[in-house]
Amino acid sequence: RRVGDKILVKVIDIDPRNRISLAALQINPPEEKVSI
Repeated sequence: RRVGDKILVKVIDIDPRNRISLAALQINPPEEKVSI
């Protein structure tokens, strides 16, 4: 579960205004983000 937390952190670092993207990642995390 820590991996998911880091993914959220990276997404926030990329676009802190895209909170919708964070929710979308939680629902369906793309393979690219999961790889990270």
